Amino acid sequence: MKIKSILNYIQNIDVSKYHLAEDFVKEGYGQTTGGYLSNTKDHPSQLEHFVNYYCDKIEKMPTFASLWCPELIIFISEILGVKKEYIIKASEMVKKFEDDNNLKNTQKNATYLTFRSTNSRILKEFKETIKIYDVNDILKKTTSIEEAIRQIEKL
Repeated sequence: MKIKSILNYIQNIDVSKYHLAEDFVKEGYGQTTGGYLSNTKDHPSQLEHFVNYYCDKIEKMPTFASLWCPELIIFISEILGVKKEYIIKASEMVKKFEDDNNLKNTQKNATYLTFRSTNSRILKEFKETIKIYDVNDILKKTTSIEEAIRQIEKL
């Protein structure tokens, strides 16, 4: 499946009912500078983040497992049907890491979880907990978004 199929799906659902990533950002966690935040005064939604990041990659296969930005991973996981308990547990891991390292509400670019080995470990654990590696594999092996979501919901 290509990004185009996922983007079409996202643009045809009510994303307002998927709020975990937006809540994460509003609480002061995740990326706060650079990337999708570079040319704006307001904090764009995660839908805008997704569209802006993937708009020139629509003919490519998903690469969600290689993302660094926790709020975008949370958004993708939630809209594609990862169990809420996994998303919350993964989010709490990043929140605890940011709280313990006084990173909440500070300037952080998309790569802030890759700087030190401790950070990279948290990022890897976050991705494993939120099942983004599995999601990525399912998306690459399926041809329809409906089938992919059915499989993702079973994780």
